[in-house]
Amino acid sequence: MKKKEFGDFQTPSVLTQEIVKLLQEYRIQPDIIIEPTCGLGNFLQSAYEYWQDRPKYFGFELKQEYFQYSTQKFASKI
Repeated sequence: MKKKEFGDFQTPSVLTQEIVKLLQEYRIQPDIIIEPTCGLGNFLQSAYEYWQDRPKYFGFELKQEYFQYSTQKFASKI
């Protein structure tokens, strides 16, 4: 059996929005958001919708097509 090297699970936007809402309820205001496997950028997008430019955002992705997609998605925001 061959082991799958890279999984491809994109965290759904509904879940990322709920995570950010929960952080807001606990009055957590991050100074930095780091997502080591940002994929299509769903978590970064949800965080940006709540906190705008307040924190600094860093997303990292190995898959080139996801990196390009996320870069284009946030080009107008950076």
